[in-house]
Amino acid sequence: MAELKEFDGMKHCMAVLGPGTDIYGELRALFEKSGWEEAIIVNAIGSFAKGVVRYPKTRELPPEIATVEYEGPFEIASMVGTIRKEAKGINLHLHASFADKGDHFFGGALGEGSTVYKMLEVFLLVKGSV
Repeated sequence: MAELKEFDGMKHCMAVLGPGTDIYGELRALFEKSGWEEAIIVNAIGSFAKGVVRYPKTRELPPEIATVEYEGPFEIASMVGTIRKEAKGINLHLHASFADKGDHFFGGALGEGSTVYKMLEVFLLVKGSV
């Protein structure tokens, strides 16, 4: 059975990340400094210098996870995710698709170590004070 969540009172904002920025680290730091309870990444535009992608390597649950690093530059086609506080800390769950020269697409669960090439504008819906 699906779980439904209401996001009453959500606000929208945009985070602008500059060249060389570690995407995971910057979004985590932004969340820690904010009064947010939860954030939804609706999409993003910009470019990656490096994309670190994680994917399930096996069919068992929980699956063994593999990581692949792609060196860019890449243009982002899509980036979505969630950021929330959990008992073990802040949980970032990001997925992205990105392309080189517009003809080879890569994507999956975006991992730590992914960096911005020129600029990244991340569009968020946030619950809590902005």
